[in-house]
Amino acid sequence: MSEDDQPAGTEKVVRGLLRFPRELTGPYARLHQDIDDFIRRLEYRDTGLPENGISVFRMSKFASAADFYAKLKTKKPVGYAQCELSSLNALGLKHKVSGQNNEHVSLRCPDCNMIELAEGICKPTDKASFADCPLFDKSDPFELNKKFKEQEAPVARPAPQTS
Repeated sequence: MSEDDQPAGTEKVVRGLLRFPRELTGPYARLHQDIDDFIRRLEYRDTGLPENGISVFRMSKFASAADFYAKLKTKKPVGYAQCELSSLNALGLKHKVSGQNNEHVSLRCPDCNMIELAEGICKPTDKASFADCPLFDKSDPFELNKKFKEQEAPVARPAPQTS
């Protein structure tokens, strides 16, 4: 990654709001952004491993919301929320940029040991386990649900194009 392609504090970052189709109807519908959209998952994509951070993306790297959705490569209903990176930095959150075009930003807790390390499961430096990371806390201690503003609610979108 090029050091000169780090996101600016005023840059907008976006979080995909993914839903299972069953979450769009019925008594337990999740029609809009909620706290669960901003919690680090204990099991990531059926790998048996925890998520290393909370994934957000640099909106400046996409020509449109449709291009962002295509990047997510999901058939699930999806929407997105955004905020300025500076408001996340003000919370003490760290971030790690990756991706072919430096489009992916992994948010990490203020005490994360992975900003410098290349492999392994991240955890707070002064804690015994990765599970001690506050990003697993179901109460959203950094109030990311309030920082991010929903731009498009989750709905079924056209299937992503495969190449």
